[in-house]
Amino acid sequence: MSLNSLDQKILSNNIEYRNNVISDPLNNLTYQKGDSYNLFQIEKFIRNFVANLDNQNKNKFSGLSNLEILSDKQTNFQDKFVAEGNILIKSSNSILRANKLVYDKKLQIFHLNGNIKFKTDEQFIIASEIKYDLRNKKGFLKDTYGSVNLNTLGQLKINSKNKIEMLSEDSLKDNSINKVIYNDSGAFALSPKKVNSEFDKLQKWRFKADKIIIKNDLWISEKLILTNDPFNYPQLLFHNHDVKIKNEKEDLVISSEWSSLVLENSSKIPLGKRNIKTSSKKNNLRWGLGYDQTSYDGFYIKRNLDSIYLFDRKVELNLSKSFFLQRALRGKTSSFSGKNDSVLDKKVTQNTKSLDFFGIDADLKTKIFSFDFESDISLNSLDLDKLKKTISVNSKLSKVLNQDKSENYNKQTELSFFGNYRDTIWNGSFGEREILTAYGIKVENNKYWLDNNTKKSAKIGGGYGYYESSAWDDSFEIINSKRLNIALERRHSYPIWNPKLKDTITSDYVYVPSPTKKGLNFNAQSNFDFFRYDDYYFQNLYTFKAGPELTLGNFKNKFFDYTQLSIYPKITLARGKSPFGFDQSADNHSIEISLEQQFMGPLTLKSSTEYNLDINSENYREFYNTTYTIGWSRRAYKIGLFYNEQNKSGGINFKIHSFNFDGLDTKFK
Repeated sequence: MSLNSLDQKILSNNIEYRNNVISDPLNNLTYQKGDSYNLFQIEKFIRNFVANLDNQNKNKFSGLSNLEILSDKQTNFQDKFVAEGNILIKSSNSILRANKLVYDKKLQIFHLNGNIKFKTDEQFIIASEIKYDLRNKKGFLKDTYGSVNLNTLGQLKINSKNKIEMLSEDSLKDNSINKVIYNDSGAFALSPKKVNSEFDKLQKWRFKADKIIIKNDLWISEKLILTNDPFNYPQLLFHNHDVKIKNEKEDLVISSEWSSLVLENSSKIPLGKRNIKTSSKKNNLRWGLGYDQTSYDGFYIKRNLDSIYLFDRKVELNLSKSFFLQRALRGKTSSFSGKNDSVLDKKVTQNTKSLDFFGIDADLKTKIFSFDFESDISLNSLDLDKLKKTISVNSKLSKVLNQDKSENYNKQTELSFFGNYRDTIWNGSFGEREILTAYGIKVENNKYWLDNNTKKSAKIGGGYGYYESSAWDDSFEIINSKRLNIALERRHSYPIWNPKLKDTITSDYVYVPSPTKKGLNFNAQSNFDFFRYDDYYFQNLYTFKAGPELTLGNFKNKFFDYTQLSIYPKITLARGKSPFGFDQSADNHSIEISLEQQFMGPLTLKSSTEYNLDINSENYREFYNTTYTIGWSRRAYKIGLFYNEQNKSGGINFKIHSFNFDGLDTKFK
């Protein structure tokens, strides 16, 4: 039985997209592109259904409805509309199935029961019962299970022809997971001096909850479980308690009073209270552990605070506090110069104060006119008596002047103004050099493109600024100079052997999120750098490196099924000298080597290093800039524990993989 059904082609042609506005004349609705008008599209679907039903009651032959309602039985008695048996409702880009539907027109209560399935292009929800009071904007969903794209909640998806995509009835018949494609990875970095996450890259999630309560624009659940893993049994779960989901100024905010990360359904890692903005790149983890011998005297614990928004959310401030564990246990520090010495003088071992046990980091972001402003401020001690030696500041005011982007092409030009205090640079044989003060202007143009299966990139940039740092021949002598630099870079990656692989994966991919891109590539990079300083100092550098990158194995078997090896001989032709140590050409002849090998199951070992062949270098015939990484690779996530020999620092990199997929499968455990 059908209530004023319309042909899908007619519906599609009536809904258009012009000038960033979606127009649906059949429903008298308009939406701005990107508007998040509902947390979940099912709420919009219910309102659309009711509006169309009311239109039908006013004029049965008006043709104003774009809804198609099919069921075994339909009754319209007094103030209630009832549909029973094999209910199918289709509208624009949404489709719904259920056993029973009751709509009380007087009370404006919408009620669904039995085997409910709701699907849009970005959401799939299964529930046993849904009830919604349109007048009071409250309701609930029971025994809920589904998938959702957090970046497109409430948004209409527009296809390439600027029409709202239609869904067929067949899309609800097969719920099996298929077409699983790796999308991206969100990095949860517990590395030196930074503990943050990039949640914005994590899009499609499966979820389940016993009950979700709707109160106005707030969605509440006592326990909500999320997984990024498209297959059962999930390798990674987020257990969230006392969850609230709210739309705040076109941004989705998900908060929980307590969250835990569960790996392999066994290892449970407490995360504490969580507050996540899906569009933000600064959705921080609460806790982190790292190692930095130079700045923090060894092991330290870091805790991130909730983001602070000021001036009507125009200013974002992210704070984190640190406790320097090893410094506190020793009662001594070797991270600062002597009391009466300059900032760049030799660091000495000295007794600590209680304020030396703590540090703080601040990240400030805002807009100034049409420019993006960001400033990172870090203190590795709260002792104000040596503030000049504890504080470091990196600030940038930037604007993208133009951008051209397509499937195989990306070009961007950026203008930036910078100002830094105590910026540390590692420069090979010269060791770690500190830029005491720097400020100036930069312009940089980056281009990436694909040409006959050859990956290419080019960069050209220029900058002018004032620098204060140590001299190249004396690391404790502070000098200053103006510096003009022009830089050109070109990279090519030539495929030699690249077997074709499917983009999709199945559940037997246990260790990797996508098919291993095995093959042999020849990579080449060339750099021209021109520096001009005060007092007739100059430096012209030409650097060329090239070599093979070989990837073998599928990373599906338990032993030795993945190897990646790259070898890049490098040579630098240098003319002239810099007055500074941080940019003086060093180690001009070397071989860069990187090797990653699977040993057993998800366990991998990786080492990257350089072998010095510069006869004039202090590191001649030595390996330097060596980093060791122990990896644990899984389909849903990857953990890496790393340590760098030269700067004596280490940390943890934790990546959560994101997938696009069709279907839903059975409820995960």
